[in-house]
Amino acid sequence: FNRACDGMVALIESLTEEDLQRPLPEGMALTGALPNVGALIHYANMHSTYHAGQISLLRRAQGLPTGFGR
Repeated sequence: FNRACDGMVALIESLTEEDLQRPLPEGMALTGALPNVGALIHYANMHSTYHAGQISLLRRAQGLPTGFGR
């Protein structure tokens, strides 16, 4: 997961403002909900943190460390 995130950060850092404003390809599942590549990146980040929170909560309910230093 960390390697995948590091790779995404490197890719995002290489994008220009024009790249971020580019509309999503037609037919993509989220095309109607998200206006451009930048919005997709934001959504993907928020979606990942949402699931990380779910995992943390489930681990805590089982008496395990959350995995986030607590």
